[in-house]
Amino acid sequence: MGSSAVLANHASVSRLMNDLRNSMPVLSNYTPLAMEMAEQDGFHAAFGR
Repeated sequence: MGSSAVLANHASVSRLMNDLRNSMPVLSNYTPLAMEMAEQDGFHAAFGR
């Protein structure tokens, strides 16, 4: 996977997290942790793909 693909994936993850935060405010407490896990490529493991 090239760096451009990683950046595109990170952008889509950020967008997904923003959508979740907007639709379900309770998740805003967990979003920083989720983003940190996504940074470490643990997003799929945490959210079951």
